[in-house]
Amino acid sequence: MLDTLFRFLSEIGIAGLFIAMFIKGSTIPLPSLVFIVSYGFLLNPSMNEIVLLAIVMSLIFTLASFIPYTIGSKFEKKIKDKIGGKLEKAQVWFNRFGIWSVFITRPFTIGMYISYIAGMSNLNHWKYSVLTFLGILPWSIFILILSKSFKGNLVEIMSFMRSYSIPAGILIIIIISIYFVLFKLKVKNKAI
Repeated sequence: MLDTLFRFLSEIGIAGLFIAMFIKGSTIPLPSLVFIVSYGFLLNPSMNEIVLLAIVMSLIFTLASFIPYTIGSKFEKKIKDKIGGKLEKAQVWFNRFGIWSVFITRPFTIGMYISYIAGMSNLNHWKYSVLTFLGILPWSIFILILSKSFKGNLVEIMSFMRSYSIPAGILIIIIISIYFVLFKLKVKNKAI
């Protein structure tokens, strides 16, 4: 089965990686991660190539994420009725961290729903683009390195990611919280 998948991906080449990132960014419910993970192994890129690939992947993801953003801005009521609970979790993140939630949640599943919330909130397009790009870029680099390291073994990669996703998420939240506390203290001190 994996041989067939790798053969197929080899035949379509790097375009398949970019198509998978477009699918992921647009929140189409397809297992795009399977394809993305396979490419780190298939392409066997150098570190410089990983960074370049990740930049292109992140640009494509950012462009594709305007699909759910636009749907959120145009069809707010219908989306709330249809998605419900998962959208509410994303709304909690957005209420708590504001526009930074776009950046914070990109590597996680909830990041899919943040795109809709950002659209519903009419977040500025430029801010949304920059935060989306910067949020997905480290993930893109990480997933390519991980894929190369584990030789495309999806089971091992998913096990590794499950083991470290919660601690990594907590660490990111702590770092961002510290930043906000320090930023608020700096602003408060300037006001005094």
